[in-house]
Amino acid sequence: MRRFVPKATQAINDRATEEFRQAGLAEQALKPGDAAPAFSLPDVKGNKISSTELLSQGPLIITFIRGRWCPFCCATMEAWQGMLPQVKNAGVNFVAITP
Repeated sequence: MRRFVPKATQAINDRATEEFRQAGLAEQALKPGDAAPAFSLPDVKGNKISSTELLSQGPLIITFIRGRWCPFCCATMEAWQGMLPQVKNAGVNFVAITP
């Protein structure tokens, strides 16, 4: 993340990460391989996308993005963009959920 996030805002991210860690939120989060709740949401064109349908095609990676205004979200998407060829070659679908 540090490669994509401006140095001026890294301290904010570090502080928030430490607050989440101290609150024990990581222990409550789903872990890789855990079953997530099924969902059906519209894509950018208004077509419904179903996690059940995507999972029937193989593994699924889901990330949550607040918006293009968020430097951390943009950094996350830029990092995933670089990994997409490997993700696709592995037969994995990738979904970004955003408001």
